[in-house]
Amino acid sequence: MASSIQAYRRELAAYACIHDLQQKGTVPELLGHGKVDHGIRVLALRCINGVLHSAIRCTFSAQQASLAAEAAQQALKALHEQGVLHGDVHGDNLMFSIRDDGVACVVLDFGRASLRPTAEEQERELARLRRLLS
Repeated sequence: MASSIQAYRRELAAYACIHDLQQKGTVPELLGHGKVDHGIRVLALRCINGVLHSAIRCTFSAQQASLAAEAAQQALKALHEQGVLHGDVHGDNLMFSIRDDGVACVVLDFGRASLRPTAEEQERELARLRRLLS
């Protein structure tokens, strides 16, 4: 139980730092948070449409997949610029959608996030993302 409370707190701390990215669609918009019956903690996020990274090869053209990779790197760098290290970069935490101006990436799940990452931590996380996308 302690780990779910810690994850909840990390998510809230991350969302406090990335308000601007919520407005840009880089991360889901946090609509609210709190406790419900039996002390269960919840985050209410705006519903988003898209496909997870694992489905890109089935649904995106090669050009769109390339744009998705670039969008994911830009999204992660934007998080780092706001002082947030995601901490759990993998395909189920990246959602992509095709838009008129290209491909957008939404980064999901901040339960393992940390604040004020070092440059080395940021580079390791970006390297992990690049390996995932290759």
